[in-house]
Amino acid sequence: MACIIGIDVGGTNTDAVVIKNREVLARTKVTTTKDVTTGVLKAIHGVLMELRPQEIQIQQINLGTTHFINSVVQRSPELARVGLLDGGYYIVSGGCDFDGSEIDSINEGEIIQELDNFVGIGIKNFVLISTFSPVKTEPEERVYEIIKKHFGSEISCTLSHKIGQLGFIERENASILNESLKPLCQKTLSNLQSALEKLNLKCPLFISQNDGTIV
Repeated sequence: MACIIGIDVGGTNTDAVVIKNREVLARTKVTTTKDVTTGVLKAIHGVLMELRPQEIQIQQINLGTTHFINSVVQRSPELARVGLLDGGYYIVSGGCDFDGSEIDSINEGEIIQELDNFVGIGIKNFVLISTFSPVKTEPEERVYEIIKKHFGSEISCTLSHKIGQLGFIERENASILNESLKPLCQKTLSNLQSALEKLNLKCPLFISQNDGTIV
């Protein structure tokens, strides 16, 4: 029978259920572990053991976790230090006005110099934020291309127009949070995928979003 495993990782406990057609077939609760993955692995194993010896087919796993927001609230050392270009610690040439007209042209040499300064102090995560970039995305995209050309995969970037709306401060803050959480998210999701492979679960893994949908 085709089933879904649902997992909720809280600050104290990790809960797991197996559901078929909205019917809960099995459930378990374990203590949340610091690395998250170990607790999730135990929860999945525990809930599957509840169903033995039934033959079931897991078609997907849905995971909800407060791990990332807790990392922000608790100021976790796993959050990445973030450098901000065009609207923060370093302000460089470029950007557009509310109607999409160019304010100033981008200076490639200036971009490279400021990135070198950041990399020199160990920062490799960046936010690119240009005025009115949701109206005209080209300035952020152009700077991103410059960064990729000169620094390759060594550098990680968040382009603010992909994160927020027109409001500059809100877009800036959301983009910084996004970039600071990237390494932790990548590490956690990679570990979770490895954990699923250990359990021989080859189904898709979905993560819950703030609006209750999954991705």
